Amino acid sequence: MNQIITTFSINEPYYFTALIDIVGDGSGEAVKAVVLDPANLTGLPTKLDIETIDFELNGFTANLYWDATTPTLACALPNYDGFINFKQSGQARHNNAGDGRTGKLTMDTFGISQGAAGTIIIKGYHR
Repeated sequence: MNQIITTFSINEPYYFTALIDIVGDGSGEAVKAVVLDPANLTGLPTKLDIETIDFELNGFTANLYWDATTPTLACALPNYDGFINFKQSGQARHNNAGDGRTGKLTMDTFGISQGAAGTIIIKGYHR
């Protein structure tokens, strides 16, 4: 698995900012790596909603999934930098996973090699 360092900063009781730094260590792809776990947030929320994702991926792509019996794609991030504003469409990205929903957000990487690096910043709210 790749080295994934995740830091959480809770701005208000219901909002979160998650910073995910990814560095390829040459051992292969990240598969179902937990990048956001509601159990680590203030108030032990059961639902997360993503408002924005700011990212820069150099040399690989990443998919974010809502964890469940059958993981549900939350967002696919391409091999470059960008900003996705789900709020702008009038609605945050809700966890729409089905049976076995855990509330966790996981990540798979594709094409990462040793020394490849990226950062993902996710902002949203929990309830």
